Amino acid sequence: SVEQLVEKAIATYGRIDILYNNAGIMPNADGSILDISEELWDTVMTVNLKSVFLCSKYVVPHMRKQKQGSIINISSMNALLGCVVAQDAYTASKGGILALTKSLAVQYGGEGIRCNSICPGPIDTGLLDHLWTSDAEKMRRLNRIPAGRFGLPEDVVNLALYLASDESVWMNGSQLNVDGGITANYF
Repeated sequence: SVEQLVEKAIATYGRIDILYNNAGIMPNADGSILDISEELWDTVMTVNLKSVFLCSKYVVPHMRKQKQGSIINISSMNALLGCVVAQDAYTASKGGILALTKSLAVQYGGEGIRCNSICPGPIDTGLLDHLWTSDAEKMRRLNRIPAGRFGLPEDVVNLALYLASDESVWMNGSQLNVDGGITANYF
């Protein structure tokens, strides 16, 4: 189905200049490797990491023909830091995205294809709702963010727009945090 999607885009528009890989699930049952099932692990890897693999697999050949393109992969701050609330499948999948981003950047950078990743911090969407056991817990986590607020989807989108633009042509293989400073905060 991904191959068909890409072929339809090429047939309709003639080219693909930007690939924005933004898929992610963080199931409530995700936790420690000691507790999660193999089935849950595989599901998270399929949605979060295999989707990046498949979309890239079918878009990169077209970008190679064009001799240009920008691939933007959405990872997570969880790929950079450990967390006392274990989300091992999610964390591993997002770490895999960082590694794949760097590999693609090195392999295809000489052909005009850039590949960068964005590592969002806590973004105020439904994905995080299951983490808060109470308003006090939500406030405790909010207090870790130097910016004093959770991120908004627009915070990530604005960075992605930059990476999609010609203004970022010298960016390749980078991981960019958009997290209100949380990954810089030790305590």
